[in-house]
Amino acid sequence: MNAAKQISLGHEDINIVVSVSALENYLENGESNYELASYMLLLEGEQEGQYRE
Repeated sequence: MNAAKQISLGHEDINIVVSVSALENYLENGESNYELASYMLLLEGEQEGQYRE
């Protein structure tokens, strides 16, 4: 079985490729790294909490 190593996140007209490990770290520890930083800047504070659920 080949699992995805990266996924594409979209917000309006922008797509950002982020590694699965970066997303897992965010979900488990609430920490975003450089890969997620660009995407997180696009989200408003209340939307960020929604994506962690």
